[in-house]
Amino acid sequence: MSEEDAGILTDEKTMADYFETVVKVGKDAKKAVSFMNTILLKHLNADGLDLSGCKVLPEHLGKLIALINTGTISNNMAKTEVFDAMYATGKDPEVIVEEKGLKVVSDTGVIEEICKKVVAENPQVVADFKKGKDAALGALVGKTMKETKGKANPVMVNEILRKIIG
Repeated sequence: MSEEDAGILTDEKTMADYFETVVKVGKDAKKAVSFMNTILLKHLNADGLDLSGCKVLPEHLGKLIALINTGTISNNMAKTEVFDAMYATGKDPEVIVEEKGLKVVSDTGVIEEICKKVVAENPQVVADFKKGKDAALGALVGKTMKETKGKANPVMVNEILRKIIG
């Protein structure tokens, strides 16, 4: 953690206590620092609030981090859709993920079918990748993620596309 981050998190006892709880529940100090010092504080500052006016409980922020680390939701989904709903409602992130159907798809068969479709629909991009243009794979991953509305596990998508293309 940078000196600046440490200063922000320890400036007030309530902030330090909040941080400790987030880390205890989420078991990832690095992500806790990132979420608190960027996303949480950005929202609070924009609304002119401090932690006492915040609906996001530290236990809930810790759970959100745990959901990312277990692969249940993507980091991007957590930072936007889930956190925004937590901030607005104070709800538990697991409840929000369930209500909105945001769980990451990690079913190899489902992802493989979507990847095959994307490969079949984009022969030029596949040809570019085979010619050594690595950015083409990123384009295919992006198209696959779009097909799954961002719910596919991106690591699995990458591996499966490489296997399909050969």
